[in-house]
Amino acid sequence: PTIQSLIPSYASALEGRKRSPQTIVRYVYNLKRFLRWLGEDAEIEEITPDVLELYQVSIGHLSASTIMNSLSTIRDFCRWAIKAKLRQDDPTLFLEFPRKPRRVFSPLSVEELRDLVPTLNNNEPEEPEQCWMWQRNRRAIYLMLYAGLRLGETVTLKWKDVDLVDQVLIVRHGKGDRDRVLPIHGRLLQELQRVPKTERLPERTVISKIDGDPLSRRSVEHICDRWLGRLGYKIHAHRFRHTFATQMMRRGANIRTIQELLGHADLKTTERYLLVDVEDKRRAVDVLPEDW
Repeated sequence: PTIQSLIPSYASALEGRKRSPQTIVRYVYNLKRFLRWLGEDAEIEEITPDVLELYQVSIGHLSASTIMNSLSTIRDFCRWAIKAKLRQDDPTLFLEFPRKPRRVFSPLSVEELRDLVPTLNNNEPEEPEQCWMWQRNRRAIYLMLYAGLRLGETVTLKWKDVDLVDQVLIVRHGKGDRDRVLPIHGRLLQELQRVPKTERLPERTVISKIDGDPLSRRSVEHICDRWLGRLGYKIHAHRFRHTFATQMMRRGANIRTIQELLGHADLKTTERYLLVDVEDKRRAVDVLPEDW
């Protein structure tokens, strides 16, 4: 059979494995990109180790994470095909994945937070629609800063998963398709409570357009890059999540608790978030005396 003809069945299998809608869309996109290179009518038997090696070279200009994601999709597809008895061998067995470059995480400093939070809280526009959007944008930022949500989790969180009475929210299908229950911080609780009940419809996303439609990941990135930029801040969306983790660590939170709150399957991922940053290094150096 052609790879193209198998994509709908593969997507259904992913759904059966409880993969999130975003994951399914990404896997299907990766397969279709592979097909554009291999040929739209390519048969599944045409996926060979040599072909995959050539494909990896052809996408070598992309980022390491994109290459890893693309190859992981093809590997998962081939393993599904083997289970479905559509082929016998696994051509991805000896795939060599690129090393993902180690990112330097840059949480916001306490000084930056003391400047940013009052700015967001005290400067709402008077015009109703502009005020609504200001509050929506602030709510998105606070979900990342006070609950540690990922960008994708921020835009998919629905009101049915927010319990303002018990003060918890449920992140459905987080990374790795794991659900997690998070306590709602007091500052975030105030922000959520101020949303009119008429807007808190169960299936409506907490972060939405003014007509109720969901906001895209790109739109929230624009909130951070453009909206905050106009306010004088240069802050990438993911820095809020790093700040959430780093500030908890500095205040004595257990690393296992931080791991659970962030939704990391591997403790090593959490440890990468909590690498000693420049501020901590500076404090350590400052304890040395000027005169010995």
